[in-house]
Amino acid sequence: MYLNLAPSAVSVSADLKQTIALAKKHGFAGIDLPLGDPLVQADPAGAAALVRDAGLRWGAFGLPVDFRGEETVYCRGFDALYKAMPLAQKAGCTRCTTWIMPAHNTLEYKDNLKVHVDRLARAAKLMAEHGIRFGIEPVAPFTLRRKFTHPFVHNIDTGLELADAIGSNTGLLLDAFHWHCARNTAGDIRAKLTGRVVLVHVNDARPGRTPEEQIDNERALPTETGVIDLKGFIAALRDIAYDGPVTAEPFMRELGDIPADAAVGRVAATMQKMMAL
Repeated sequence: MYLNLAPSAVSVSADLKQTIALAKKHGFAGIDLPLGDPLVQADPAGAAALVRDAGLRWGAFGLPVDFRGEETVYCRGFDALYKAMPLAQKAGCTRCTTWIMPAHNTLEYKDNLKVHVDRLARAAKLMAEHGIRFGIEPVAPFTLRRKFTHPFVHNIDTGLELADAIGSNTGLLLDAFHWHCARNTAGDIRAKLTGRVVLVHVNDARPGRTPEEQIDNERALPTETGVIDLKGFIAALRDIAYDGPVTAEPFMRELGDIPADAAVGRVAATMQKMMAL
Protein backbone atom coordinates (compact mmCIF):
# COMPACT_ATOMS: atom_id res chain seq x y z
CA MET A 1 0.00 0.00 0.00
CA TYR A 2 1.14 3.56 -0.56
CA LEU A 3 0.43 6.95 1.00
CA ASN A 4 -1.83 9.03 -1.20
CA LEU A 5 -2.57 12.76 -1.09
CA ALA A 6 -6.10 14.03 -1.75
CA PRO A 7 -5.88 17.79 -1.09
CA SER A 8 -9.61 18.37 -0.66
CA ALA A 9 -9.79 15.61 1.97
CA VAL A 10 -7.35 17.57 4.16
CA SER A 11 -8.88 21.01 3.51
CA VAL A 12 -6.12 22.05 1.09
CA SER A 13 -6.77 23.84 -2.18
CA ALA A 14 -4.23 22.97 -4.88
CA ASP A 15 -4.21 22.42 -8.63
CA LEU A 16 -2.54 19.41 -10.22
CA LYS A 17 0.96 20.88 -10.45
CA GLN A 18 0.79 22.19 -6.88
CA THR A 19 -0.46 18.83 -5.63
CA ILE A 20 2.39 17.03 -7.37
CA ALA A 21 4.93 19.36 -5.75
CA LEU A 22 3.39 18.98 -2.28
CA ALA A 23 3.18 15.20 -2.55
CA LYS A 24 6.76 14.86 -3.75
CA LYS A 25 8.11 17.17 -1.03
CA HIS A 26 6.33 15.41 1.83
CA GLY A 27 6.91 11.79 0.88
CA PHE A 28 3.60 10.74 -0.64
CA ALA A 29 3.68 8.11 -3.36
CA GLY A 30 0.37 8.99 -5.00
CA ILE A 31 -2.23 11.68 -5.57
CA ASP A 32 -5.91 11.61 -6.45
CA LEU A 33 -6.93 12.30 -10.02
CA PRO A 34 -8.52 15.79 -10.21
CA LEU A 35 -10.95 15.22 -13.06
CA GLY A 36 -11.89 18.89 -13.24
CA ASP A 37 -8.34 20.23 -13.44
CA PRO A 38 -7.76 22.09 -16.74
CA LEU A 39 -4.61 20.06 -17.44
CA VAL A 40 -6.50 16.78 -17.04
CA GLN A 41 -9.41 18.04 -19.13
CA ALA A 42 -7.13 19.21 -21.95
CA ASP A 43 -4.57 16.40 -21.97
CA PRO A 44 -5.17 13.47 -19.59
CA ALA A 45 -2.20 11.52 -20.96
CA GLY A 46 0.03 14.56 -20.47
CA ALA A 47 -1.25 14.94 -16.90
CA ALA A 48 -0.40 11.29 -16.28
CA ALA A 49 3.10 11.90 -17.61
CA LEU A 50 3.59 14.77 -15.13
CA VAL A 51 2.58 12.48 -12.28
CA ARG A 52 4.75 9.63 -13.51
CA ASP A 53 7.78 11.85 -14.08
CA ALA A 54 7.48 13.03 -10.47
CA GLY A 55 7.73 9.42 -9.29
CA LEU A 56 4.05 9.35 -8.26
CA ARG A 57 0.97 7.37 -9.25
CA TRP A 58 -2.75 7.94 -9.13
CA GLY A 59 -4.96 7.21 -6.17
CA ALA A 60 -8.64 7.50 -7.10
CA PHE A 61 -11.32 9.91 -8.24
CA GLY A 62 -14.82 10.52 -6.96
CA LEU A 63 -17.95 9.36 -8.76
CA PRO A 64 -19.19 12.44 -10.66
CA VAL A 65 -22.85 11.42 -10.40
CA ASP A 66 -25.49 12.45 -7.85
CA PHE A 67 -27.24 9.11 -7.53
CA ARG A 68 -28.97 9.88 -4.21
CA GLY A 69 -31.60 12.33 -5.46
CA GLU A 70 -34.38 12.39 -8.00
CA GLU A 71 -34.19 10.21 -11.11
CA THR A 72 -33.95 13.25 -13.38
CA VAL A 73 -30.94 14.56 -11.44
CA TYR A 74 -29.28 11.16 -11.62
CA CYS A 75 -29.84 10.89 -15.38
CA ARG A 76 -28.34 14.33 -15.99
CA GLY A 77 -25.36 13.44 -13.80
CA PHE A 78 -24.77 10.25 -15.73
CA ASP A 79 -23.81 12.34 -18.74
CA ALA A 80 -20.86 13.59 -16.68
CA LEU A 81 -19.79 10.01 -16.07
CA TYR A 82 -19.80 9.27 -19.80
CA LYS A 83 -17.40 12.17 -20.27
CA ALA A 84 -15.26 11.29 -17.25
CA MET A 85 -14.55 7.65 -18.04
CA PRO A 86 -12.45 8.21 -21.18
CA LEU A 87 -10.51 10.95 -19.35
CA ALA A 88 -9.76 8.65 -16.43
CA GLN A 89 -8.80 5.82 -18.76
CA LYS A 90 -6.45 8.01 -20.79
CA ALA A 91 -4.92 9.32 -17.57
CA GLY A 92 -4.46 5.75 -16.33
CA CYS A 93 -6.45 6.06 -13.09
CA THR A 94 -8.18 2.78 -12.29
CA ARG A 95 -10.14 3.51 -9.07
CA CYS A 96 -13.39 5.42 -8.59
CA THR A 97 -15.23 5.75 -5.28
CA THR A 98 -18.36 7.08 -3.61
CA TRP A 99 -20.05 6.97 -0.20
CA ILE A 100 -23.37 5.40 0.73
CA MET A 101 -25.98 7.08 2.93
CA PRO A 102 -26.52 4.65 5.84
CA ALA A 103 -30.27 5.14 6.34
CA HIS A 104 -33.45 6.43 4.73
CA ASN A 105 -36.72 7.88 5.96
CA THR A 106 -39.08 6.18 3.51
CA LEU A 107 -37.27 3.26 1.87
CA GLU A 108 -36.83 0.03 3.80
CA TYR A 109 -33.58 -1.90 3.37
CA LYS A 110 -34.57 -4.09 0.41
CA ASP A 111 -36.21 -1.25 -1.49
CA ASN A 112 -33.24 1.04 -0.89
CA LEU A 113 -30.89 -1.74 -2.00
CA LYS A 114 -32.80 -2.06 -5.26
CA VAL A 115 -32.60 1.68 -5.96
CA HIS A 116 -28.84 1.70 -5.32
CA VAL A 117 -28.24 -1.37 -7.46
CA ASP A 118 -30.36 -0.02 -10.32
CA ARG A 119 -28.40 3.22 -10.39
CA LEU A 120 -24.89 2.15 -9.44
CA ALA A 121 -24.73 -1.07 -11.47
CA ARG A 122 -25.10 1.03 -14.60
CA ALA A 123 -22.21 3.23 -13.49
CA ALA A 124 -20.07 0.24 -12.49
CA LYS A 125 -20.63 -1.40 -15.88
CA LEU A 126 -19.40 1.74 -17.65
CA MET A 127 -16.35 1.81 -15.35
CA ALA A 128 -15.59 -1.84 -16.08
CA GLU A 129 -15.62 -1.06 -19.81
CA HIS A 130 -12.87 1.48 -19.13
CA GLY A 131 -10.78 -0.72 -16.82
CA ILE A 132 -11.84 1.06 -13.63
CA ARG A 133 -12.68 -0.52 -10.26
CA PHE A 134 -15.50 0.95 -8.17
CA GLY A 135 -15.33 1.33 -4.40
CA ILE A 136 -18.37 2.08 -2.24
CA GLU A 137 -17.95 3.44 1.28
CA PRO A 138 -20.20 2.28 4.12
CA VAL A 139 -20.89 5.25 6.42
CA ALA A 140 -21.31 4.05 9.99
CA PRO A 141 -21.91 6.64 12.75
CA PHE A 142 -24.98 5.83 14.82
CA THR A 143 -25.39 9.56 15.50
CA LEU A 144 -26.26 9.92 11.80
CA ARG A 145 -28.23 6.70 11.37
CA ARG A 146 -30.55 7.40 14.31
CA LYS A 147 -31.93 10.49 12.53
CA PHE A 148 -33.65 8.28 9.95
CA THR A 149 -36.34 5.62 10.06
CA HIS A 150 -34.81 2.74 8.11
CA PRO A 151 -31.17 1.56 8.43
CA PHE A 152 -29.12 0.80 5.34
CA VAL A 153 -25.52 -0.06 4.39
CA HIS A 154 -23.20 0.91 7.25
CA ASN A 155 -20.64 -1.85 7.88
CA ILE A 156 -18.46 -4.39 6.08
CA ASP A 157 -21.16 -7.05 5.68
CA THR A 158 -23.86 -4.75 4.29
CA GLY A 159 -21.25 -2.95 2.18
CA LEU A 160 -20.22 -6.23 0.58
CA GLU A 161 -23.84 -7.19 -0.01
CA LEU A 162 -24.37 -4.01 -2.00
CA ALA A 163 -21.02 -4.29 -3.78
CA ASP A 164 -21.75 -7.87 -4.87
CA ALA A 165 -25.12 -6.79 -6.24
CA ILE A 166 -23.63 -3.85 -8.17
CA GLY A 167 -21.00 -5.73 -10.16
CA SER A 168 -17.85 -7.81 -10.18
CA ASN A 169 -15.58 -4.74 -10.41
CA THR A 170 -17.07 -3.30 -7.22
CA GLY A 171 -15.55 -3.47 -3.74
CA LEU A 172 -15.25 -1.25 -0.70
CA LEU A 173 -13.73 2.06 0.19
CA LEU A 174 -12.67 1.09 3.69
CA ASP A 175 -12.54 4.08 6.05
CA ALA A 176 -10.92 3.58 9.47
CA PHE A 177 -13.40 5.92 11.17
CA HIS A 178 -16.43 4.07 9.84
CA TRP A 179 -14.77 0.72 10.53
CA HIS A 180 -14.36 1.85 14.14
CA CYS A 181 -17.90 3.25 14.45
CA ALA A 182 -19.39 0.03 13.03
CA ARG A 183 -17.39 -1.98 15.58
CA ASN A 184 -15.86 -4.00 12.78
CA THR A 185 -12.54 -5.67 13.62
CA ALA A 186 -9.18 -6.52 12.15
CA GLY A 187 -10.51 -10.07 11.96
CA ASP A 188 -13.33 -8.90 9.71
CA ILE A 189 -10.79 -7.38 7.33
CA ARG A 190 -8.76 -10.59 7.24
CA ALA A 191 -11.77 -12.86 6.85
CA LYS A 192 -13.85 -10.88 4.37
CA LEU A 193 -11.88 -8.29 2.42
CA THR A 194 -9.10 -10.03 0.53
CA GLY A 195 -9.24 -8.58 -2.96
CA ARG A 196 -12.25 -6.43 -2.09
CA VAL A 197 -10.67 -3.14 -0.95
CA VAL A 198 -10.48 -0.46 -3.65
CA LEU A 199 -9.32 2.47 -1.50
CA VAL A 200 -8.48 3.09 2.17
CA HIS A 201 -9.19 6.24 4.20
CA VAL A 202 -7.40 6.80 7.50
CA ASN A 203 -8.12 9.16 10.37
CA ASP A 204 -8.67 9.07 14.13
CA ALA A 205 -11.72 9.54 16.33
CA ARG A 206 -12.48 12.00 19.11
CA PRO A 207 -11.47 10.92 22.64
CA GLY A 208 -14.06 10.43 25.35
CA ARG A 209 -16.66 9.01 22.97
CA THR A 210 -17.75 5.44 22.37
CA PRO A 211 -18.04 4.27 18.74
CA GLU A 212 -21.79 4.93 18.97
CA GLU A 213 -21.18 8.52 20.15
CA GLN A 214 -18.78 9.55 17.38
CA ILE A 215 -19.97 12.24 14.95
CA ASP A 216 -19.19 11.85 11.27
CA ASN A 217 -17.57 15.22 10.58
CA GLU A 218 -15.69 15.39 13.88
CA ARG A 219 -12.47 13.41 13.47
CA ALA A 220 -8.71 13.78 13.79
CA LEU A 221 -5.57 12.94 11.85
CA PRO A 222 -4.41 9.32 12.12
CA THR A 223 -2.60 8.54 15.42
CA GLU A 224 -3.37 11.98 16.90
CA THR A 225 -5.84 10.74 19.51
CA GLY A 226 -5.11 7.01 19.64
CA VAL A 227 -8.81 6.14 19.78
CA ILE A 228 -8.88 4.02 16.62
CA ASP A 229 -6.76 0.85 16.55
CA LEU A 230 -4.83 1.90 13.48
CA LYS A 231 -2.04 -0.56 14.25
CA GLY A 232 -4.49 -3.45 13.95
CA PHE A 233 -6.23 -1.84 10.98
CA ILE A 234 -3.04 -1.43 8.94
CA ALA A 235 -1.69 -4.84 10.01
CA ALA A 236 -4.87 -6.51 8.76
CA LEU A 237 -4.62 -4.69 5.42
CA ARG A 238 -1.04 -5.90 5.09
CA ASP A 239 -2.18 -9.44 5.86
CA ILE A 240 -4.67 -9.39 2.99
CA ALA A 241 -1.96 -7.96 0.69
CA TYR A 242 -3.77 -4.70 0.02
CA ASP A 243 -1.48 -2.76 -2.33
CA GLY A 244 -3.54 0.33 -3.11
CA PRO A 245 -3.68 3.96 -1.97
CA VAL A 246 -4.09 5.03 1.65
CA THR A 247 -5.57 8.54 1.95
CA ALA A 248 -6.07 10.73 5.02
CA GLU A 249 -9.60 12.06 5.53
CA PRO A 250 -9.72 13.76 8.95
CA PHE A 251 -12.44 16.38 8.25
CA MET A 252 -10.37 19.07 9.99
CA ARG A 253 -11.23 22.48 8.58
CA GLU A 254 -8.44 24.06 10.62
CA LEU A 255 -5.95 22.54 8.19
CA GLY A 256 -7.31 24.96 5.63
CA ASP A 257 -6.40 27.89 7.89
CA ILE A 258 -2.65 27.28 7.62
CA PRO A 259 -0.40 27.31 4.55
CA ALA A 260 -0.87 24.29 2.30
CA ASP A 261 2.75 23.23 2.76
CA ALA A 262 2.36 23.17 6.54
CA ALA A 263 -0.96 21.34 6.37
CA VAL A 264 0.32 18.63 4.04
CA GLY A 265 3.48 18.29 6.15
CA ARG A 266 1.36 17.68 9.25
CA VAL A 267 -0.76 15.12 7.42
CA ALA A 268 2.32 13.33 6.10
CA ALA A 269 3.93 13.14 9.54
CA THR A 270 0.90 11.46 11.10
CA MET A 271 0.50 9.03 8.21
CA GLN A 272 4.16 8.03 8.35
CA LYS A 273 3.84 7.51 12.09
CA MET A 274 0.80 5.30 11.46
CA MET A 275 2.62 3.15 8.93
CA ALA A 276 5.50 2.65 11.39
CA LEU A 277 3.24 1.33 14.16
